[in-house]
Amino acid sequence: MKMKSLALLAFFATSMVVNGWNSSLGDAAIHDCHTEWTMLHGCRERTGFTEGPAPDSPHVLWSIDLNEAIGSAPVSSNGHIIILGSFSLFFFDLKTGELVKSFDFQGSSTPTASGSVLLIPCVWNLVCFDLTTESVLWTSPLKGGSRSNPLVYSGKIFMGGGACPWIEHADKREEKKVVCLDQFTGDVLWEFSTGGKVCSSPSLSEGTLFIGSEDTYVYALDMSSGDVLWKTPLSAQVRDSPVVFGDIVLAAAKTLYCLDKKTGHILWEFKADSEKSPAAGYELIFFASGSRVYALDVEGKVMWECSLDSEVTSSLVADSKVFFWTAAGTLHALDAFTGSRLWFYESGTYDENHASFSKGTLALSDSTLVASTSNGKIFAFGIDPELYLEKAMKYEEKNQYCLAYQFYSKALSRCEDPQIKEDIEERLERIEKEKLTEPDQSRAEFDQLLTQAYSLLYEGNDKQALQLLEEAQALASYVKSERAEEVECLIKSVEQKNKEKKLRFALIVGGVSTLLLLLMFAKMRRKKES
Repeated sequence: MKMKSLALLAFFATSMVVNGWNSSLGDAAIHDCHTEWTMLHGCRERTGFTEGPAPDSPHVLWSIDLNEAIGSAPVSSNGHIIILGSFSLFFFDLKTGELVKSFDFQGSSTPTASGSVLLIPCVWNLVCFDLTTESVLWTSPLKGGSRSNPLVYSGKIFMGGGACPWIEHADKREEKKVVCLDQFTGDVLWEFSTGGKVCSSPSLSEGTLFIGSEDTYVYALDMSSGDVLWKTPLSAQVRDSPVVFGDIVLAAAKTLYCLDKKTGHILWEFKADSEKSPAAGYELIFFASGSRVYALDVEGKVMWECSLDSEVTSSLVADSKVFFWTAAGTLHALDAFTGSRLWFYESGTYDENHASFSKGTLALSDSTLVASTSNGKIFAFGIDPELYLEKAMKYEEKNQYCLAYQFYSKALSRCEDPQIKEDIEERLERIEKEKLTEPDQSRAEFDQLLTQAYSLLYEGNDKQALQLLEEAQALASYVKSERAEEVECLIKSVEQKNKEKKLRFALIVGGVSTLLLLLMFAKMRRKKES
């Protein structure tokens, strides 16, 4: 046991040395990606993973104190962050934090945004709220309350039913069911009874609904009929969402279980005292037990592990990073492949007398990371506009006007200083004139970048090739090159290759370090015995 612990420690320490504790943006181009975080854990598979950029530094866009307890995770829709408090539904501007509007609702769980409507679990009812007309379309009773987050797909709503612990006499009314409702009317289409409360939020993949129950089972149900496809008993109550990750289903019940998606057979177990769902992305599973976090491969092997400052309450994966929000109110950003720390932010929300109220959740929308605490604090982190400005000025100096124009535009959309905004607008106006006179130069620049990138790829210099390809991609839309799709495919291929190379290198170095440590330990043991 001691040798195993030493081996894991050696692998982790070596990874830290190889990859370092600091990271910067470098010369990689920054891409816009407009994504919405419409439900708990971000998607129907509940992986907590999203495409697109995420903050590279603890750049706080805004923070607010609601002075009201928050009973839900943040979700986003149409440029708004939506928070359900104890008595109110709040809409904040994603980029500025300005309160846009609020409504009176007594919520019990995280709402779900679906097009122009918001589905709000409100203690005894599920409310369908029209965001356009700001009116209630329908309500459907939730006997016993619900802590489950609704999942919407193909005109149907799926969620669990069971007592909310803070509702008086809830046990007398609970029904312990999984329910399927018509999205447009709220009518019950089917119900499925379990042997315990269903606080778990369902996940969905390929027509199959996966949900846990306090009767210790994970259920796979046909989404059309509610028929049981399989059910698997675990060692404890399943209160959080099952996570669908490729061909496996992950469920936390004091132990992390990996189940076969088709059969429900347990493929492997990872012993750790936690009921919180893992996050998953980049062929890795990120799981927290107290303040200890682990990255596992799909076969359950530990790739890296480390300790944070306190219990992890939420995790999110994006942009080759994994984010952990802790009960101490600290946001940690780690390299997803190595576990090396990139940056952290201490919010100062921890209260040792009310530690449980400092727990919170994460959401990522349009490159803005939102962290909330259950005692009413909300923080939004974004990409620093100075990074865009620096890159724009660099391209302008090189007379690369198209690239300069693109990054000045991004800086302008995120800048709040009136004087700096005026300067950027003047630069944009000047570059616009320059750009219009040089389309031929821009096309030649695009072709030259692509030619150089191919040469570097043949030489095995993927890093510099990727930089040139990203510059070519920025030019492609302006010069309307028919090779734009070719550039995009190349970028994806190189990025995937780099991720795999980085992971293989970490494994090799970790293996060598482990072997050396074991040899040293054996030598010490022989010396001691002699």
